[in-house]
Amino acid sequence: LRVLETVIRTSSAAHRPVTLCGEMAADPAAFTLLLGMGLRRFSMSPAYIPQIKELASQLTVEDAQSLLKKALRLRECRKISKLMQDNLLRMVPQFAPLLARSKVSS
Repeated sequence: LRVLETVIRTSSAAHRPVTLCGEMAADPAAFTLLLGMGLRRFSMSPAYIPQIKELASQLTVEDAQSLLKKALRLRECRKISKLMQDNLLRMVPQFAPLLARSKVSS
C-alpha cells in the first residue's frame, strides 16, 4: 500500500496521470484505498463497472482517505482486511457478498 500511495502521490505532484488496470481496481476494498490515495483512473473488466460505480456513488473521497490513513498505520494484511471489511460493511451493507471475495489481504 505504501508503494502504491507513493507512486500515486508523486505522479499527481508531477501532473502525470496514473491508471490502474486489472483485478485490483474491481476489488471494493482495494478500490476504496486507491481512491483514498488519489487515484482517479481505473480500468477493469466491464462486468465489474456497475458495482464499482455503485460503490463510488456511496463513498466520499474523505471517507476513502480516512480509511487509507487507518490502513497505513496497520502492519498486518489481515488487520487491513478486517478494517476494510468492517468499515465498508457499515458504509455500504449491500456489498457484503462482494466484500467476502475481497483480495486486499492477499
